[in-house]
Amino acid sequence: MNSDKLNNKVVIPTSNGLEIIHVNDIIRLQAEQSYTWIFLDDKSKILSTLYLKKMESILTSFSFIRIHRTHTINIHHIKKYLKKNGGEVHLSDGSIIGVSRRKKEAFINLIYNSSTK
Repeated sequence: MNSDKLNNKVVIPTSNGLEIIHVNDIIRLQAEQSYTWIFLDDKSKILSTLYLKKMESILTSFSFIRIHRTHTINIHHIKKYLKKNGGEVHLSDGSIIGVSRRKKEAFINLIYNSSTK
């Protein structure tokens, strides 16, 4: 996966070829074995042939954070965070993702730091 910081686009490999996506359109990533589902703000989703860790390494510079073993989210699509059930994030597409105990502190720090800039 390549990224174009200037235009905020990423190139996503799929089983059919390559998809070029604006980073702001990505709401979240979800691991599924060695593949990654990419959920977009138009309610569509793309199955990438890359594993989540590889995608995360490129997208962290675009305000993405891993909040669970299987989920990386775009912080610009967070609607709210609730402490219940150990912590959960509500995203702009209506999805609710649990925050793992190990990732919670980094997540809270990033949210506070991004809101004070």
